[in-house]
Amino acid sequence: PAKPGFRVASPFPSASSVFSAVVVGVEAVRAKRRPAQRSGRGGTMPSRHSKNSTDSSVFSYHEKRKAGHGSQTQRYGADSQIPFGYCCLTLQPASDPVATPSGHIYSREAILEYIIAGKKRLKRELREWEQQNAEELEREAAAAEAKDDEALRRFAAANVEVDGGYSAAQAKTVDGPGARERALRHLNKAVDHESVADKKQDIKRTSFWVPEFTPTAEARVARPETRPRSPMSNRPLRAKELVPVQLEAQEGTGYGHGDGRTRYLCSVSRKQIGAQPCVLLKNTGAMLLESVYNDLVRPTMLCPTTGKKLKSKDVIKLKRSGSSFAAAGQVEVTKLGLALG
Repeated sequence: PAKPGFRVASPFPSASSVFSAVVVGVEAVRAKRRPAQRSGRGGTMPSRHSKNSTDSSVFSYHEKRKAGHGSQTQRYGADSQIPFGYCCLTLQPASDPVATPSGHIYSREAILEYIIAGKKRLKRELREWEQQNAEELEREAAAAEAKDDEALRRFAAANVEVDGGYSAAQAKTVDGPGARERALRHLNKAVDHESVADKKQDIKRTSFWVPEFTPTAEARVARPETRPRSPMSNRPLRAKELVPVQLEAQEGTGYGHGDGRTRYLCSVSRKQIGAQPCVLLKNTGAMLLESVYNDLVRPTMLCPTTGKKLKSKDVIKLKRSGSSFAAAGQVEVTKLGLALG
């Protein structure tokens, strides 16, 4: 027991001291989180709220693009396009170059290998198509035969019913005891003219969820084409349509020089060909800038290198080399995506 005039020390702190400690701790935390105010040159500015705006209920345009929503547009660079005079299959300087009627340049070996592989594929598809047609004819013939057999069976069953409905074994007991009762029972029996096949077909129509009656779609082979298509223009292509091209490489270009790309020259003006439009003279293989063709060749329709007479069908407009400038053609690609509402 405590003596009079004395207080017993409690092992627990008082409520007022606990509250004071909590207030001091909260103020210390707030002081640490509070940005320093600017005081002369040594102070710092508080952080911008626009960089920490993560409490918005909607996506901004920038956030939608970063998340990949909507259509994405990308601009091609010069490195993403085929330089002039390069093979469209090997993506290397064309060796023994040839041009197609669409104006694309290929290496002869690469495009011939592509055409031969395409012909083999078309022959294989033609065999599959012929086999498919033969199987269909066999199925149709079997179905027609089954239909005829079913018609004969129905006809025979109807004739039996008309004759009295007795088999050869029952005919022996027609005149026996109880013949009249048996005949009446047989005549009063319901006649089911629907065959088992018809019943099964009706069940298949109404109970399609049964695994046995689940409908299936057969893969059909379409009639193949007679010629393979060009890898660039997607037009039918034949080997005899390939036109030789006389490409003259500029000295000091190619592997080991500058950017490593081979540059080619116009056969007449000797100017370097970049993204300028060019034409090919089919009967001579000469390659000219379109401006040179319009100034020198078109008025007379004579080849400037051989002097041969030209026709309008002997001129093939070659595809231009791509660049990152809009004047060179299509330089942007768009990928469609789902729009975020």
